[in-house]
Amino acid sequence: MIDATSDTESCQQSCSYLKDISTTRPGRCPADNRATNTGTVAPCVENCRIDLDCRHEAKCCQASCGKMCRKPTHRFEGVPPVPESPHIRERPKGGILEVKWTGASSNFTLPVVYIVESRWTVGAQHSETPFTHWQQISQVIGR
Repeated sequence: MIDATSDTESCQQSCSYLKDISTTRPGRCPADNRATNTGTVAPCVENCRIDLDCRHEAKCCQASCGKMCRKPTHRFEGVPPVPESPHIRERPKGGILEVKWTGASSNFTLPVVYIVESRWTVGAQHSETPFTHWQQISQVIGR
């Protein structure tokens, strides 16, 4: 028998987690050191609301007043390790590829979602322009 209360709570936690990882970049905001060498404080700026308002890997950080985009510290803290030694082989029939890797999440305690994507092009010379858009092939949950 399924407990609907705990199932609903679990679902809400999952949705909250997915929303958080899609809008919050990894890392920590650096210490606010807006005071200058002369002891005066730099002017207040509010140039972001969330991490996605910032360019590249920058985070939206609370300053002494307002928020500003800053380069994060501890950027890879809490991020699962990248899979090691990927091995790709084509199966003899049907043009199916098999992808295997090792050691990716051995010391990581939370579930990790691996997404395998592909894109392709036709031609003898490599160029970014004629490639297709990335397409998700598979999604695997591991520990």
